[in-house]
Amino acid sequence: MVITSSQMSNLLSDHMSLKRIILVVLVVLGAIELHSLISVAGTSAQILGYSGFMAWRREPVTKTPTRIAHMQADVYATSRSRTPLLLIHGVNDTGKNSPEVKPIAEGFADAGFRVVAPEFTRLTRQNVTPEDIDDVVTAFKWLGADGGILCASYGCGPALIAASRPEIRDRVRFVVAFGGYFDLTDQVRYIITEQRDTPLAYSKWRYMGANADLLDTDEDRQELLALAEERESRHPQEWRLSADGLGREARAMAALFESRNAAEFGLRLSAVPRLRDRIERLSPSRYVEGIRGRLIIVHIASDPSIPSYQSVQLAEAANLRRIPHSLTLLNMYGHTRPVWPVLGIRSLLSFYAPESFKFGEVVHEILRFAE
Repeated sequence: MVITSSQMSNLLSDHMSLKRIILVVLVVLGAIELHSLISVAGTSAQILGYSGFMAWRREPVTKTPTRIAHMQADVYATSRSRTPLLLIHGVNDTGKNSPEVKPIAEGFADAGFRVVAPEFTRLTRQNVTPEDIDDVVTAFKWLGADGGILCASYGCGPALIAASRPEIRDRVRFVVAFGGYFDLTDQVRYIITEQRDTPLAYSKWRYMGANADLLDTDEDRQELLALAEERESRHPQEWRLSADGLGREARAMAALFESRNAAEFGLRLSAVPRLRDRIERLSPSRYVEGIRGRLIIVHIASDPSIPSYQSVQLAEAANLRRIPHSLTLLNMYGHTRPVWPVLGIRSLLSFYAPESFKFGEVVHEILRFAE
């Protein structure tokens, strides 16, 4: 076959057109990736508290107080906010006004989410109950559209269980669980028998006092609270109060929190059936099969409060049940607030660069759900 000069010219023309098309596609893809990178970097910096980073690309975030059933709540939004994101705080005295909530809410609001942060009153009193699951379901229904849930620490128990509830599970597109627990029985055993004494740890005595509401008499409740307060605030050599004068159930509760090993814990937990039932009802391990949305699981590897193996177990359970998920373990120390190493050449290369990349991947995964 002989190719004429005219045909050759046409082939060259087609080849050049193809190269132009490829070049345009590559430029567009590069622009998209650059835009995505800027968005991820800006959102990551903002939720970590560096609001001045790339401030030029943001518009003001409005914070509007509202009410959801019996709960006070704040709605964070910009003109670009569309996809609802329910933010569940952990157990702390300040609830939705805790220092971590505002930068996270503003960062994701600026990225396109309508962030709703309710106040879970019992969690502010360190008292997590199955009623908190109902409150999460109520708050998610209030969103009025398909969306996501972002939870932290002990707030993840009620959040994950709520996401499995038939009333909302088909509308929960994703759940971001940061530093949460998977099995509360195992977690309580850990804080009683294994947890090291560190300011970042969750006090077993505070948890004991938070569950005093399960006791029958007001006298036992008050005495157990006094016992918990003394043991949390004073050195063991300064303890003066005793559980001897408490009622049977209160004595059993105090004995449980004095357990020295797993076997002792298991035996003593059976003597407080109401606490055992509460713990079981608050364990996502019993409800994970009901979850339909994607799980984005994040944990600080060296977490002294809730061990990272709790998130590893959640990921393993999701994998077994073919629930779409990702697991990111950040090579840091801390609970919901990581402890940052001193910035230097070595830490920049060994810590800041790789951990920033991993954190950025998590943020990027979340931002995919923003419309």
